[in-house]
Amino acid sequence: IVSNIKTDTVLEEVYEIRNFTFIIAAVCVIISIILGILFAQIITEPIQKLVKVIKKAETGDLTVKADFKAIGDIRVLNASFNGMLSQIKGLVSDAETVSKQVAAEVEKINEIAKNSHNISENISIAIEDIAKGSTIQYDRSQESFESLEKLADNISYTISSVDEVSTTTEKTRIIGNES
Repeated sequence: IVSNIKTDTVLEEVYEIRNFTFIIAAVCVIISIILGILFAQIITEPIQKLVKVIKKAETGDLTVKADFKAIGDIRVLNASFNGMLSQIKGLVSDAETVSKQVAAEVEKINEIAKNSHNISENISIAIEDIAKGSTIQYDRSQESFESLEKLADNISYTISSVDEVSTTTEKTRIIGNES
């Protein structure tokens, strides 16, 4: 079939179609680049924010939270991070409480130790009095008897103090194990 259309006209139309195709391709590439940049920002912006929050937490600031908009796994990561910080705060609080309890128990033990020392000194003094009194005549034996009663009271107090020290030591060991 012979065409009456001139070759120049056909080539001219082909060139126009080619140029139009290049323009459409260039516009598509530009739109793709812009969409790619926007999509990358949508994805990386929450991650960058989370990294900033994590760095603040690394410095010891446990009051930070990951409270920004995110989608999918990033939102789950934010929630997990916030939960982890909450648990760490609880552990720190528990550790402080236990430390205070241990300090209080140590103070009690120190007080009991001081009392025991004083009682030991009293016992030592009483024993010296008993040793000196054993060489004195019968009228001094009455004084020795009174010293023995004082000694019995001190020993009784020492025994109760030793029991209290033992109980307090056991409590401290339990608290230490819990810590």
